[in-house]
Amino acid sequence: MERNSKKRAREGIEVVVVEENPASRRRLGNLINRSEGMRCAANYQNAFLALHEIKKTKPDVVVTDLMTSGMYAGEFPSKLRSIFPSAKVIVLTDHEDGVSVIGSIQNGALGYILRSEPLSAVIEGIRIVMNGGSPMTARVARVLVGSIQKGKARKKMTLPLTFRESQILSSAAIGLRAREIGRLYAISEYTVRAHLRKIYTKLHVTRRCEAVLKFLQCEYC
Repeated sequence: MERNSKKRAREGIEVVVVEENPASRRRLGNLINRSEGMRCAANYQNAFLALHEIKKTKPDVVVTDLMTSGMYAGEFPSKLRSIFPSAKVIVLTDHEDGVSVIGSIQNGALGYILRSEPLSAVIEGIRIVMNGGSPMTARVARVLVGSIQKGKARKKMTLPLTFRESQILSSAAIGLRAREIGRLYAISEYTVRAHLRKIYTKLHVTRRCEAVLKFLQCEYC
């Protein structure tokens, strides 16, 4: 166990890529290996191979296409978390419809990045999830909000949050990280993270993106 810890500390963030297209898979893997503090531990052409091998590679982050050999990415994060709960999943895709975005998030994806973004957005997204954030571009956030706005009428919900907790959650919803939220409200990053933990407990969720989804449903439905 100690040897593994030292190995991880030396190599930095361990990333697995799941991508059917060989050229795209190779290009992303090379970029990850050239990025400071991270390494592409393995790449797989489909989700089934990744699920079979995930306990051997033990990645910190998995970057996956939305559709991979017939498995919808909404299924993949859920199956992955059941096998290797600590892995953080980022979806990289062309699909920007609300069903795809919401489905992926609800099933365990922590980030959602469009292929139209520069590949550097994936590297930034990896760093964001490792720092407790949920990478989601403004374009994807607008799709998410628009999908909720167009949805069927729901019973209006009121979140059981204090004014400060609502401020912090609304800031998280637009993509601000804990450090940035702390600067905005003149509080420490530690205090922001403490507030977020209380928010998760009150909303009966375990991750930031789930809390943000509840916030958006309340705000826009």
